[in-house]
Amino acid sequence: MGPENQNMRETYENNRVKITDSQKIEHQMRRLFNGLQKNSEDSTLPLLSIPKALEEYGIQVTDLRLSDMLNAIRAYEFKHRSQPKDISFDEFMSIVSPNLVMVEKVLQGDMVIPEFKSFTN
Repeated sequence: MGPENQNMRETYENNRVKITDSQKIEHQMRRLFNGLQKNSEDSTLPLLSIPKALEEYGIQVTDLRLSDMLNAIRAYEFKHRSQPKDISFDEFMSIVSPNLVMVEKVLQGDMVIPEFKSFTN
């Protein structure tokens, strides 16, 4: 195989991995989105269900590790202040993506303080 063919093969392999990673991330996001929906028939999600769910698992909205996502929520609220606060899957991906790993770990219970409510009293 000549150098050109080798470079094309490496480019193809690199792109294939990127597509696979992208599909995996979208699958993770879809799972989170569906888990937060009250009704599986809906194609939207209440915007504030994201911070509410995190707080239920003991993560406060003032947590600096979530600042990118919380800023995205505030920006969305400001931009859409006269409309209902329901978001589509694409909007959810845009909002959550900066903190996907942490949000996923929290909602899976991997970062939870057992009996958080009694812990904070």
